[in-house]
Amino acid sequence: MSTNTSGHKKVWDIIPQDKQEKYGQHYRKAPRSFVDVPALTNFMDEPKFPAQADPANVACRFKWDYPIVNLMSGHIRTCCRVPKQVITDHDIETYGADAIQNLPYEQDRRREKLLGITHVDCESCVRLEWNGSAPPRGGLDNFVNGWLIGENQGYPYTVTDVQKWYVDKIPTDPEQLPFNHPLLRADRPEMLEIILGNHCDLKCTYCSIHYSTQWQSELIKFGDIKKEDLKEHFPAAPEKLEKVFWEWFYDVGRHTSKVINILGGEPTYMPKFYDVMEKLTAAYKDLGKKDRHVELGILSNMNTKPLQMDRFLNLLPELTKYVFLRLQPSIEALDKKAEYIRYGLDWNRFEGNIRRILSEREKYGLTPDNFGMGFQMALNSFSISSLPEFVHWTNSLINEYDFEIGLMKNVVSFPRHHNPHVLTPDFGAYIEEARDYIEIFAEKNDRQIRGLMKKHTGLVAHGSWISYNRDLLDGLAKSVSSHERSQFDIDSRAHWYHFVEQMKTRRGADVLNHYPEMTDFYNLCKKYAGV
Repeated sequence: MSTNTSGHKKVWDIIPQDKQEKYGQHYRKAPRSFVDVPALTNFMDEPKFPAQADPANVACRFKWDYPIVNLMSGHIRTCCRVPKQVITDHDIETYGADAIQNLPYEQDRRREKLLGITHVDCESCVRLEWNGSAPPRGGLDNFVNGWLIGENQGYPYTVTDVQKWYVDKIPTDPEQLPFNHPLLRADRPEMLEIILGNHCDLKCTYCSIHYSTQWQSELIKFGDIKKEDLKEHFPAAPEKLEKVFWEWFYDVGRHTSKVINILGGEPTYMPKFYDVMEKLTAAYKDLGKKDRHVELGILSNMNTKPLQMDRFLNLLPELTKYVFLRLQPSIEALDKKAEYIRYGLDWNRFEGNIRRILSEREKYGLTPDNFGMGFQMALNSFSISSLPEFVHWTNSLINEYDFEIGLMKNVVSFPRHHNPHVLTPDFGAYIEEARDYIEIFAEKNDRQIRGLMKKHTGLVAHGSWISYNRDLLDGLAKSVSSHERSQFDIDSRAHWYHFVEQMKTRRGADVLNHYPEMTDFYNLCKKYAGV
């Protein structure tokens, strides 16, 4: 699929009906009866992978309300699970602030969703659904009642039969949805992510050069990429992007965004982080206090050294006057297992930083009304076996410091060998144990979230323990425990073996020294690799 943004027409909406079969390998239009009909795509490794082409299975508000902007590389995307697009100088000159959310490429993807077409960009969620796990997207009811009607006031009241409403109200002909049609435009972001760059002191196993300079150095060292090719992977942003972004933010973003996440790399080590914090503080100070809850999430590995930690904490008293700050330390395992997944992590420093923040809350003016914490857990094939003890540890911190810590939902789909579905069914027992433990303490540990949701209408329950089970672990436990696997996941076991052997050679990290419980799985993957 071309990513040329020079015009709004793409192959699928101009080809004659008699040539549909030729292009069926790319996408197939759904019948309006909402019958689940497989759409085949050669973009995926399995040509017969049943990605459902049906508005009920394709609808997702993220394409409209979830922009992600990389201020360093000029990459942009809507939703964290789709491929990045590059903003060019031409885009900035031609579209101005619309380059942030309304480039022709993004409008084309929205048109496809409205017509019930599955695009390969959404492969990550399609695979999760096929494996029986709950995907991040909210589905058709959330798209219709929550987004089109609730947020955009597109109808005077919510509807019960969303499928009938959808068929009656949404155009079925691509020609009725031209470029910049109101249904294709995105002008009400709810979640905004600002990526500051890729400078990072860690090289987490599932990460890449796009988010870690440590990964970048390793790949160059072992000849996987050449230094002169870095611009291809990480181009410089257009000179005017940052200016256009902040103009867009002042005019659009700050007025509707409910959640703003700051990502790196590792934000606390970047000079730009403090500049962005000053701009955000000024933007919301300028608006004045309103009865609208704006949540600022900072995703950090919390491997931060004391000097940087002091500087970070000293920001918080002023910042939390205008936004609700949610610190999201990236972690999903403990001690040596955490140090394997998040290579370069000093576990003792990490835990010490968490305990310092929790114990010094009053010193920095942090209260349950302006501050929250939630562990950003990227569940992956290396974290599942320690999930029960991680949940135990989190609950012990909550009890010790009398402050609730959320569990933030995320499952790694790619790289493919990190997907939990590569594991054998016996690993499902670890998920079930963690789920049962969460169920015991979920009500108690969701008190802060319930209080905030009661106070602020429409607030998303980020970090909810109840939601963690209902919307993630219930489905994941069932799918991992099942003996059914796609061929893609089975074949990924060979990738898993080659990856851990590479980690042993390059980093001196022996997976079985960290995960003795994975010995049988290691030997199975070794067989799949033909070794």
